[in-house]
Amino acid sequence: MYRLLQNRVIATALLTRAPATSACAAPSVQASSPIEGASVPLGPNYSAEVSYLRGRVVSSGTPGSVRADAIVGPTQHPLFAIELKTGGAYISRDDYNKYQSNLPPGTLLQEIIVP
Repeated sequence: MYRLLQNRVIATALLTRAPATSACAAPSVQASSPIEGASVPLGPNYSAEVSYLRGRVVSSGTPGSVRADAIVGPTQHPLFAIELKTGGAYISRDDYNKYQSNLPPGTLLQEIIVP
């Protein structure tokens, strides 16, 4: 849970250009540019809606797979996966466990909650 909380703070800082001020996050983390919508190019290190099954990239809709809203880093070995939640939704314990079982080893899961 500590890692998930730390990742939430860092991801929020990256998206809002606010410094990550939580004691569990690196204080120097700050975005170089805001993400404001689909019209902003995300660059070569970002991918949208990538599906994984047992650590491998698979086709969307593959039974048993998870699909992250966004991936940061190379799709085969991402730094982290982003799951965007709106309307009071959040990642359940079961969803978290399913991501951990299917994302490539070492991939952090970032939950971004938009009120």
